[in-house]
Amino acid sequence: MARAEYIEVEPNVRLHVTDLGEGRPVVLIPGWPLSDEMYEYQYNYLINNNFRVIGITLRGFGKSDKPYGAYNYDVHALDIKKVLDKLNILDAVLCGFSMGGAIAVCYVSLYNASRVSKLVLAGAAAPIWTQREDFPYNLTQMQLMI
Repeated sequence: MARAEYIEVEPNVRLHVTDLGEGRPVVLIPGWPLSDEMYEYQYNYLINNNFRVIGITLRGFGKSDKPYGAYNYDVHALDIKKVLDKLNILDAVLCGFSMGGAIAVCYVSLYNASRVSKLVLAGAAAPIWTQREDFPYNLTQMQLMI
């Protein structure tokens, strides 16, 4: 089944998406300044083990569009949400590498882990993992224990 190579997340902004295989979805978010091509070896392994693998290149990188405007974690997290919504992804494993890990944490925090049931952080550039009195972002201690 042929799948779209680009997904429009807002007018005139398309993200490059590699969407291969069948089965439980694994969503891969690369780190700065990489594209989803960094996962070429993981794609084969996951496909051969009955997973659907979706690599999302963030705006500003690789084959994704490079629009004028904000490039922050909130924007990238919203882009991921729009891709997952458009693909109607459910029960995904969201994996972020380096800066992609920090964006994945932002995504599950902002959107209450919408469409995601597991989070994998691989060398994540996310120095603060939980909420504190002076840092009201990310997950609560209780959410980490679940």
